Amino acid sequence: MFDKRMYRDTSITPSAGGGKIRLKHRELFLSDSMKKATEQTVTDARFKVLTARARLSISPMPAAVATALDRYFKSGAAPTAATTNGVAAILELISNGINADVNIKVSYINKAYLDPGDVREDVEGYVRGQNVGDIHVTPEYIKGNRFQAVRVFIHEASHKYASTDDFDEKGYIWADGSDFRQPGITAAECLRNADSYAYFVMSVAP
Repeated sequence: MFDKRMYRDTSITPSAGGGKIRLKHRELFLSDSMKKATEQTVTDARFKVLTARARLSISPMPAAVATALDRYFKSGAAPTAATTNGVAAILELISNGINADVNIKVSYINKAYLDPGDVREDVEGYVRGQNVGDIHVTPEYIKGNRFQAVRVFIHEASHKYASTDDFDEKGYIWADGSDFRQPGITAAECLRNADSYAYFVMSVAP
């Protein structure tokens, strides 16, 4: 069991175009460059989600958007209005959430939340639930992989603000965004799948 008091607030930073970004960390020293990278992760996520929403609303739909809808939501070559509107509604919830005041915690998640001895090096991020707790992102991504840091932040934000789900390996997408790790996810599940939204945004708002 971890002690919440071990988390330290680093700063409360006003961000242009959005609410305040509150940085926290657990047993980590955040250098100025790490603080800047963490804040930039949130700023980039805000911009990319807004951009994805704008591109999704364009008529006729850009080919890149239609391709991303098919890849991540299994919409087929001609996405229906129901699919497009469903994705747009979730993106709006995510956007509204992350453009308000937001807390981001930089932590090795396996050390903070798993039972003693249960080591999961693959845990990239974490959030407690809908509208509960802070969004956690591993420092490995914050300091060395901006694409994945932003993607994980959007993934976790979709859980918190839009109540999306994970569907284990069939719902997780390969790091290069090429496909789901395992077959079997349905189009209906994709509309509730956190990684689908994260990779869709990263694809259409590079």
